[in-house]
Amino acid sequence: MKIYRYPYDQYDRWWWNITYKTWIDDYTNSTVGSSDPEFDPPAVIIQTAALTTSTKDPLNIYWTSNSPSTKFYVVLHIVEIQDILSTDLREFDISCNQRTLFSSINPGVSQIKGLTKDWLSFTATGDTYYLMSLQATARSTLPPLLNSFELYQIPSANGVPTDSGDVTAINAIKENYRVVKGWNGDPCVPTDYAWTGLNCTLYSNVPRITHLNLSSSGLTGAIISSFGNLTALISLDLSGNDLSGSLAFLDQLVALTYL
Repeated sequence: MKIYRYPYDQYDRWWWNITYKTWIDDYTNSTVGSSDPEFDPPAVIIQTAALTTSTKDPLNIYWTSNSPSTKFYVVLHIVEIQDILSTDLREFDISCNQRTLFSSINPGVSQIKGLTKDWLSFTATGDTYYLMSLQATARSTLPPLLNSFELYQIPSANGVPTDSGDVTAINAIKENYRVVKGWNGDPCVPTDYAWTGLNCTLYSNVPRITHLNLSSSGLTGAIISSFGNLTALISLDLSGNDLSGSLAFLDQLVALTYL
């Protein structure tokens, strides 16, 4: 089994091929466009797809968990890589454990004609067995299609408070740019998930703020140095605001890979 990771994927995500007897594997040499290329799968991954042999057969993927309290985050990458006829339709519903998540998904015309990649995401918890199913609708003439998917287990902070330095820094940012709404409580504790645009990761069992997206948030004025105190940041997005001043704080963000 070949694993594709860095340098194919700049974030060193691990990708590999899976297939089942009821699947058909397909591939295109054409470039697959995207409206959000930053977190795209590698080209060698998104240029492939799995399909079922008929519209009657669902495209099923399953995984298991040791505990029903475990929470998963799933990302599906879907783009039409076949040059289908104008009289054909590929349309399908997506469910997980018989709960419909997305209805009437239509990848559209072939990416050869200019379709950009699309992606969908959802969270799943409460079970120890998960069955994700892509099922063609009654009017679909083509079977379901899936290019790739990402599966993550969301770590639980178990009530451990966020790193005190991160809390001090993020509260300083909150107070300085008062247009930031809904930020209350501990930023990394699951019960306080009002902190939109912010994601955390456990380091030595202590939650650290690793991703901060304040794009187009109406921030104005000087960039304060408190951003530099979020020393575990991997991704920082301040685009679409009216900010000015020194970027010297970036020297402190040694883990930063996306700006």
